[in-house]
Amino acid sequence: PSGYGVRELAARLLDASKTEPITVYVEARTTRNVTAGLDLLVGRAPRIRLVEADLAAPATLAALRRDAANKAVHVVVGPRSDSVDFRALVASESGVAERVEVFERPGGEWAATLFRVRF
Repeated sequence: PSGYGVRELAARLLDASKTEPITVYVEARTTRNVTAGLDLLVGRAPRIRLVEADLAAPATLAALRRDAANKAVHVVVGPRSDSVDFRALVASESGVAERVEVFERPGGEWAATLFRVRF
């Protein structure tokens, strides 16, 4: 995973989990480099719960809302074939998706974006 922005993303999540347990939703339709890399790098971290999900699904938005009521919730969106405006989806549920950081591959190609979600 190193070299594709995933190691840096994992480090950011580990840092965020130092102060409180976090739940991290990872877009299921993103590249496997992101999902597999995060699973390897933070999947066993005791204060990080990884959830692979379809972010456009109503059940996922409901789960995001429920989880955000109890703890810090982060979302990882990566490259995928169809374009979904994640910020607009969260806003449609009266929430806010704050962009924390954009991670890039060598050469500046987009690898993933990390959001913090609040309702």
